[in-house]
Amino acid sequence: MKRILIILMLGIMLLGCSQKTTVTPGCNYSKIEVFFYYSPKCPHCEKVKPYVDDLKDRYENVSFYYCNVLEKNVSRECYRYAYYVMGVPTVVVHTGNITTSLVGERDILGLGDLLRSLACCE
Repeated sequence: MKRILIILMLGIMLLGCSQKTTVTPGCNYSKIEVFFYYSPKCPHCEKVKPYVDDLKDRYENVSFYYCNVLEKNVSRECYRYAYYVMGVPTVVVHTGNITTSLVGERDILGLGDLLRSLACCE
């Protein structure tokens, strides 16, 4: 059910948008934040980390936070959306009043599509 809802949201967001890789000035989603919750001991986390790193390099106007769940002194930013984390890897995307969580390797591989749809506003 959750996957169907995410796919439906992505489909709605993609309608009518031209695809860009940066957030343009004046976009309704002027501040996009991505929180990557991971464990260095998790093989699935290590598998998706290069993908998240690549997206971080491509989307310069998107704030990325890496949150190691085993670390005792986690940054304040990581605590803001920690209640979305039921396991690792988890990515939480927040923009405006919309928060979306992607859980697991397969869901996280759709992060690029989600960012592309959010960054398409003009």
